[in-house]
Amino acid sequence: MGKRAITFIILVIMLLSLTFSSTNTSALTATVVVKFDLDDLEYTYGRNDSNILIVSGNITCVVDGLIEGYQYIKVELFAGENNGWGPAVSPSVTRFYESGIQGFNASILIPAHADNRTDVRLGVSGSWYVEPHGEKVPDSTGTVYSDRINITIIRPEPPFIKEMYEGGSHGSEPYFNWLGFPNVLVTVVLPLFCVVLISYFAIRRMKRKTNK
Repeated sequence: MGKRAITFIILVIMLLSLTFSSTNTSALTATVVVKFDLDDLEYTYGRNDSNILIVSGNITCVVDGLIEGYQYIKVELFAGENNGWGPAVSPSVTRFYESGIQGFNASILIPAHADNRTDVRLGVSGSWYVEPHGEKVPDSTGTVYSDRINITIIRPEPPFIKEMYEGGSHGSEPYFNWLGFPNVLVTVVLPLFCVVLISYFAIRRMKRKTNK
């Protein structure tokens, strides 16, 4: 085989390689978006309620130009929150072999000392990559379009406070009842009566001693 033939074969191989690479790189486009199911949420956190609040959403991937059966879009998600309540997202890694939609869950841990009407801003963001790493091409990475949800923690009133206000709204005295008696009778009238009674017997006893 002559030198011209060998040179021609090498040129053909190089041309095919450049054509194949250009075909796979120039056509690749991808957009990844995360979206919560709700924009705002009020969560009632009582004594018997779970301190783990989970909210759901979807990951939407629109991709064109992947090598079918070989390449895929790898999405890595991260959760963030303004109060430091242990935000998390699951799954943290998702794969798309074609355009589609997949779900995710984000969560926070509500502390027992959380005040009523506490506002929480829970967000999910991330990045996407074309895999496997052997196919490093232009536009093979990108940022996920993030989203966040505004959460308000509602703490219900303790039962005794609720009972006190309900009693006042019906026109009765806003006091506790103890054995069926109003609190004012137990705490004021009864002690005063005892003091008067003790004083009466003390004075009577002193008079008896004086008369003797």
